[in-house]
Amino acid sequence: GEAGLPPAAQSGAPAAEGTDSVGVHVGEKAADGARVRAMGGSCLCIFDIDRTLTGQQGLGAPQCPGNTAEQGVWDDAYGGGDLTLSPLGHAGVRSTACGACLIGVVSHGLAGGDAMKGYVRRILGGDVPGEFSWHTDIQSPLVLGCGNKPPCVRAVMGWYNAHGAGLAPEDVYLFDDKTPNVHAFWSTGFNAIQVSCAARAGEIGLCGGSPSEVRLERGVHPCP
Repeated sequence: GEAGLPPAAQSGAPAAEGTDSVGVHVGEKAADGARVRAMGGSCLCIFDIDRTLTGQQGLGAPQCPGNTAEQGVWDDAYGGGDLTLSPLGHAGVRSTACGACLIGVVSHGLAGGDAMKGYVRRILGGDVPGEFSWHTDIQSPLVLGCGNKPPCVRAVMGWYNAHGAGLAPEDVYLFDDKTPNVHAFWSTGFNAIQVSCAARAGEIGLCGGSPSEVRLERGVHPCP
């Protein structure tokens, strides 16, 4: 999914009463902070969506025997089709080594419509605070439309830290199928692990990620 959404409207007006300096309602920020504290975790796992939590639309056995298609749920990535969950998407990220970590999303794509976004939330465990954000106005840990991922990952870490987490870059792990996205994390201080290594479609994944590929390993780790 390369198509864009319009960025959130920007305003030079001062923050309204009951909001902070970026216009977020104080009560809403406090509620998000309480959810972050309840989630705990001294690590942050950030997932790509397309070909990481999903696989190629409609592709199952024999190429991708662990993938499951969700009929009628539109996924607009790479030409579009019915949402097809990868083994990682089917298992859910809380079943992996990231089970005790804070969770986020940084995707270049748009996560389809409301139905697909609902699936993504369930894959993440259902407890990630905030709504989906556009990459030019990051107000949550769920970021869409981000082609240059390191700044977006830093912003998600910053969002969590502003809500009570105490994360450093070495505590943050990105999981992504696309080769250039993983390579972009060299010398950033963040950790990046490529997934969908067993089945590829050029520089992107074919079947998507598997739970076993989600590991809290320091450094940048492209597919072998």
